[in-house]
Amino acid sequence: MQKNIEIFNYSLKNPETFSDETYKKGELVITRNAKEKNELICRNERLIDLITSYKTLNKNLSDSQKDNIVDEIIGLMFNTREKMNYTAFSQYFMVCDLSYSVVNALPKEDKHLLIKAILDDYTTERHQMYLSHGYSNIVLQVMSDNYSHKRNCSTGAEKVENQILKKSVNKLSSLTQPSKNFYIRIDKDEDLFHKLLKKGNIKLKWSRKKQGKIPDILIHYGNRDYILEHKHMKEGGGGQSKQDTEIVDFIRYKEKNVSYVTYLDGVGFNRLITSKDNKHRKVKEDILEILSQNKDNYFVNTAGFEKFIDEVVLGTTSKK
Repeated sequence: MQKNIEIFNYSLKNPETFSDETYKKGELVITRNAKEKNELICRNERLIDLITSYKTLNKNLSDSQKDNIVDEIIGLMFNTREKMNYTAFSQYFMVCDLSYSVVNALPKEDKHLLIKAILDDYTTERHQMYLSHGYSNIVLQVMSDNYSHKRNCSTGAEKVENQILKKSVNKLSSLTQPSKNFYIRIDKDEDLFHKLLKKGNIKLKWSRKKQGKIPDILIHYGNRDYILEHKHMKEGGGGQSKQDTEIVDFIRYKEKNVSYVTYLDGVGFNRLITSKDNKHRKVKEDILEILSQNKDNYFVNTAGFEKFIDEVVLGTTSKK
């Protein structure tokens, strides 16, 4: 049996866990005790007070007083490194078909006019309702937890990097660094990656087909380069078919002394094992067919990647 098919079968026999510690990004943005306050909490509470004042005193406020409140709100929300995009008011931007980042990028005068308009809507549609139920700083933590999935892309690359480092493969920092065996994390050093491609005369046609998209990791060991595309997949959805196509396409490419490796982790990988629907059965069949035609390419999950590093990458020196 070809080694790449053996390792794919090994991956299928060693499914992904339902809770990978790597992806638990529970960043705390509020204090553990309500009696304690941090800057984000103080800013959020001041923001609520200002919105309340704007709402209750509106008819008695002059235009300049209203402008002063709006300016202070803008200062609280945008002139800070704190995560004010997690506040209830910031989340209301979504209702207005906007986002925190879009509003933040506006020129000062446009931002003032827009915040004032949103504030008028918010005090009518949401503020009194939230007051009656009771505003809570909990929403800040809930939003932080909700956004944690957006941090998983770089987290996936960190996971792969840590697996490689545990095998004592060193990170390359420059072409002047003397090393025959190394890896680079491409998102952290894209310039070095392109230099390595040029030096090794690697075409990477996949990247051109994907409008310049770059893979995640390059490992050079012995006389071979292993170019790795990592995907973390948890569940199905509207973009699932596109992702299935992408993970399969990567291992279709062939180059001399280059191996293309798709690393799929997350419980989404397990659908290749357990799913009985035609779509996932077809994906699995496609992977096996492509691997049989491209013996130097690999498709792995977490367990399979460990086996791949030990038996293929590190094993290249023992075969000589």
